[in-house]
Amino acid sequence: MYGHTGLEEGAKNKNGNQRSGYNCQNNACETFRMFFGTNNPFGDVDLGESVPFCSHLPNHDSDVKSQNVSSCVFHLLCSLEELYNGCTKIVKITRKGLTDAEEAKVFKIQVKPGTLNDTEIKLAEEGDQEMIDEKASDIIFVVKEKPHPSFSRKGNDLLYTTNINLVDALTDCTLCIPTLDKRELLVSCIEIIGPH
Repeated sequence: MYGHTGLEEGAKNKNGNQRSGYNCQNNACETFRMFFGTNNPFGDVDLGESVPFCSHLPNHDSDVKSQNVSSCVFHLLCSLEELYNGCTKIVKITRKGLTDAEEAKVFKIQVKPGTLNDTEIKLAEEGDQEMIDEKASDIIFVVKEKPHPSFSRKGNDLLYTTNINLVDALTDCTLCIPTLDKRELLVSCIEIIGPH
Protein backbone atom coordinates (compact mmCIF):
# COMPACT_ATOMS: atom_id res chain seq x y z
CA MET A 1 0.00 0.00 0.00
CA TYR A 2 1.22 3.45 -0.88
CA GLY A 3 0.27 7.09 -0.45
CA HIS A 4 -2.61 8.21 1.73
CA THR A 5 -4.14 4.72 1.99
CA GLY A 6 -0.81 3.30 3.17
CA LEU A 7 -0.58 5.92 5.88
CA GLU A 8 -4.14 5.33 7.10
CA GLU A 9 -4.20 1.54 6.97
CA GLY A 10 -0.54 0.79 7.65
CA ALA A 11 2.03 -1.27 5.79
CA LYS A 12 3.70 -4.65 6.25
CA ASN A 13 7.05 -4.91 8.03
CA LYS A 14 9.96 -7.12 6.90
CA ASN A 15 8.31 -10.18 8.55
CA GLY A 16 5.08 -9.63 6.59
CA ASN A 17 3.07 -8.49 9.64
CA GLN A 18 0.61 -5.64 9.17
CA ARG A 19 1.50 -2.46 11.10
CA SER A 20 -1.17 -0.09 12.31
CA GLY A 21 -1.87 3.09 10.35
CA TYR A 22 -0.59 6.56 11.06
CA ASN A 23 -2.31 8.73 13.64
CA CYS A 24 -1.00 12.31 14.01
CA GLN A 25 0.33 12.87 17.55
CA ASN A 26 2.05 16.26 16.99
CA ASN A 27 5.18 14.68 18.45
CA ALA A 28 8.05 13.80 16.13
CA CYS A 29 9.36 10.89 18.24
CA GLU A 30 5.90 9.36 18.61
CA THR A 31 5.24 9.84 14.88
CA PHE A 32 8.53 8.09 14.06
CA ARG A 33 7.67 5.19 16.41
CA MET A 34 4.16 4.84 14.98
CA PHE A 35 5.36 5.01 11.38
CA PHE A 36 8.38 2.70 11.67
CA GLY A 37 7.27 0.62 14.68
CA THR A 38 10.41 1.40 16.67
CA ASN A 39 12.28 4.25 18.31
CA ASN A 40 15.47 2.91 16.72
CA PRO A 41 15.81 4.16 13.12
CA PHE A 42 18.54 1.56 12.56
CA GLY A 43 16.54 -1.39 13.97
CA ASP A 44 16.02 -3.03 10.55
CA VAL A 45 19.72 -2.78 9.69
CA ASP A 46 20.68 -5.50 12.22
CA LEU A 47 22.67 -3.19 14.50
CA GLY A 48 20.77 -4.57 17.47
CA GLU A 49 19.93 -2.03 20.13
CA SER A 50 23.08 -0.01 19.50
CA VAL A 51 22.02 3.21 17.84
CA PRO A 52 24.59 5.21 15.90
CA PHE A 53 24.34 8.93 16.56
CA CYS A 54 22.30 8.16 19.68
CA SER A 55 23.20 11.47 21.29
CA HIS A 56 20.76 13.10 18.84
CA LEU A 57 17.85 10.76 19.65
CA PRO A 58 15.78 10.45 22.82
CA ASN A 59 16.36 7.45 25.06
CA HIS A 60 13.87 4.62 24.46
CA ASP A 61 12.70 4.87 28.05
CA SER A 62 12.70 8.66 28.26
CA ASP A 63 9.55 10.60 28.91
CA VAL A 64 9.27 12.74 25.80
CA LYS A 65 6.62 14.92 27.44
CA SER A 66 9.10 16.24 30.00
CA GLN A 67 11.65 17.39 27.47
CA ASN A 68 12.07 21.08 26.81
CA VAL A 69 12.20 22.57 23.36
CA SER A 70 15.35 24.46 22.48
CA SER A 71 16.18 27.59 24.47
CA CYS A 72 15.65 31.12 23.17
CA VAL A 73 18.94 33.05 23.36
CA PHE A 74 19.16 36.85 23.46
CA HIS A 75 22.10 39.22 23.88
CA LEU A 76 21.94 41.58 26.85
CA LEU A 77 24.06 44.64 26.05
CA CYS A 78 25.69 46.22 29.12
CA SER A 79 28.10 49.10 29.51
CA LEU A 80 31.26 48.67 31.58
CA GLU A 81 29.67 50.89 34.24
CA GLU A 82 26.64 48.58 34.42
CA LEU A 83 28.86 45.49 34.71
CA TYR A 84 31.04 47.12 37.40
CA ASN A 85 28.23 48.56 39.54
CA GLY A 86 25.46 46.07 38.73
CA CYS A 87 22.12 47.08 37.25
CA THR A 88 18.60 46.02 36.43
CA LYS A 89 17.82 45.73 32.72
CA ILE A 90 14.20 45.78 31.56
CA VAL A 91 13.67 43.63 28.47
CA LYS A 92 10.49 43.07 26.47
CA ILE A 93 10.27 39.69 24.76
CA THR A 94 7.62 38.45 22.34
CA ARG A 95 6.94 34.76 22.74
CA LYS A 96 4.60 32.22 21.14
CA GLY A 97 1.92 30.45 23.13
CA LEU A 98 -0.02 27.28 22.42
CA THR A 99 -2.43 29.06 20.08
CA ASP A 100 0.42 30.53 17.97
CA ALA A 101 -0.65 33.93 19.24
CA GLU A 102 2.30 36.11 20.16
CA GLU A 103 2.44 37.48 23.67
CA ALA A 104 4.70 40.30 24.86
CA LYS A 105 6.19 39.93 28.33
CA VAL A 106 8.50 42.29 30.23
CA PHE A 107 11.35 40.84 32.30
CA LYS A 108 13.54 42.58 34.88
CA ILE A 109 17.02 41.10 34.56
CA GLN A 110 19.37 41.56 37.51
CA VAL A 111 23.00 42.00 36.44
CA LYS A 112 25.22 41.55 39.50
CA PRO A 113 28.27 43.76 40.13
CA GLY A 114 31.37 42.27 38.52
CA THR A 115 29.47 40.23 35.92
CA LEU A 116 31.77 39.08 33.11
CA ASN A 117 31.23 39.27 29.37
CA ASP A 118 29.42 36.16 27.97
CA THR A 119 27.82 35.32 31.34
CA GLU A 120 24.51 33.50 30.81
CA ILE A 121 21.39 34.44 32.78
CA LYS A 122 18.69 31.77 32.48
CA LEU A 123 14.95 32.20 32.96
CA ALA A 124 13.51 28.68 33.13
CA GLU A 125 10.37 27.90 31.09
CA GLU A 126 9.63 31.53 30.16
CA GLY A 127 10.01 31.16 26.37
CA ASP A 128 7.89 29.74 23.55
CA GLN A 129 5.53 26.84 24.17
CA GLU A 130 4.44 25.21 20.95
CA MET A 131 2.83 21.96 22.14
CA ILE A 132 0.64 21.26 25.14
CA ASP A 133 2.67 18.19 26.21
CA GLU A 134 5.96 20.13 26.25
CA LYS A 135 7.35 22.54 28.76
CA ALA A 136 7.93 26.08 27.60
CA SER A 137 11.46 26.76 26.41
CA ASP A 138 14.02 28.54 28.57
CA ILE A 139 15.12 32.09 27.84
CA ILE A 140 18.86 32.65 28.09
CA PHE A 141 20.31 36.15 28.16
CA VAL A 142 24.01 36.30 27.25
CA VAL A 143 25.72 39.38 28.68
CA LYS A 144 27.59 41.31 25.99
CA GLU A 145 29.89 44.16 26.95
CA LYS A 146 29.45 47.39 24.98
CA PRO A 147 32.64 49.09 23.77
CA HIS A 148 33.76 51.92 26.06
CA PRO A 149 35.42 55.10 24.76
CA SER A 150 38.24 55.03 27.34
CA PHE A 151 38.35 51.64 29.04
CA SER A 152 38.81 48.10 27.81
CA ARG A 153 38.59 44.97 29.90
CA LYS A 154 41.30 42.33 30.05
CA GLY A 155 40.22 39.59 32.45
CA ASN A 156 39.68 41.33 35.79
CA ASP A 157 41.80 44.33 34.79
CA LEU A 158 40.65 47.59 33.24
CA LEU A 159 42.92 49.26 30.71
CA TYR A 160 42.57 53.04 30.34
CA THR A 161 43.41 54.68 27.03
CA THR A 162 43.87 58.43 26.69
CA ASN A 163 45.76 60.93 24.58
CA ILE A 164 48.42 63.10 26.19
CA ASN A 165 50.53 65.85 24.67
CA LEU A 166 54.22 65.43 23.82
CA VAL A 167 55.47 67.58 26.72
CA ASP A 168 53.58 65.47 29.27
CA ALA A 169 54.83 62.26 27.63
CA LEU A 170 58.48 63.36 27.88
CA THR A 171 58.34 64.84 31.38
CA ASP A 172 56.76 64.01 34.70
CA CYS A 173 53.01 64.47 34.60
CA THR A 174 49.93 63.58 36.57
CA LEU A 175 46.88 62.12 34.87
CA CYS A 176 43.35 62.48 36.23
CA ILE A 177 41.60 59.18 35.43
CA PRO A 178 37.83 58.85 35.91
CA THR A 179 36.67 55.54 37.34
CA LEU A 180 33.57 53.48 36.58
CA ASP A 181 32.09 54.38 39.99
CA LYS A 182 32.44 58.14 39.26
CA ARG A 183 35.57 58.79 41.32
CA GLU A 184 38.75 60.36 39.96
CA LEU A 185 42.22 58.90 40.46
CA LEU A 186 45.39 60.96 40.18
CA VAL A 187 48.14 58.83 38.65
CA SER A 188 51.72 60.12 38.49
CA CYS A 189 53.73 59.25 35.38
CA ILE A 190 57.39 59.57 36.34
CA GLU A 191 58.87 57.91 33.28
CA ILE A 192 58.88 58.74 29.61
CA ILE A 193 55.76 57.46 27.90
CA GLY A 194 56.18 56.02 24.41
CA PRO A 195 53.51 55.75 21.74
CA HIS A 196 51.44 52.52 21.71
